[in-house]
Amino acid sequence: MSSDDYLGDVEVVKHFEVLIKSFEDYKNSIDSILTPLKQFLIRLNALINPTSEIKIKVLSTPSSNEIISNIEEAINDMRTQVKEIANIIKEVEKISKESKIKCDKCDGEGEIYNRVYDKVDGTIQETLRGEICNKCKGRGYLYLSNTLVSHLKIIEVLKLLLIKVPTDKD
Repeated sequence: MSSDDYLGDVEVVKHFEVLIKSFEDYKNSIDSILTPLKQFLIRLNALINPTSEIKIKVLSTPSSNEIISNIEEAINDMRTQVKEIANIIKEVEKISKESKIKCDKCDGEGEIYNRVYDKVDGTIQETLRGEICNKCKGRGYLYLSNTLVSHLKIIEVLKLLLIKVPTDKD
């Protein structure tokens, strides 16, 4: 097979780029929780040690309700990001098992349909004309190289993130 036969490798790399971006977003959400937690700590310290210095610091922090709201917002973002990360991991796991990925150009159809306008008997008629997808060569899928598939074992490690951590409610 030629290198064109392994165009799926390129698409898998794109999935990993999206996965990395999702992890970066998750990290940023964690960082966005730290600031309000530090602000809340200032308020707690003011309760147990109400010095003038700490009272002045409290004046520059949001109210406790605002802090709680900011934390809730960050946690909701994190929940969404975890779902996105899980979906990408599951998708790459499926791709790895099948050693192929659906062609993004033809959406797995193998053909691309174009609207064609013909003038017939003085009227314009619209028809759909299918052409073989030049990216997947009509297969509907892009195949992965064995070398890339062997490296996708990292997905097994990343799947550990998908294990639900038991809570007191469980």
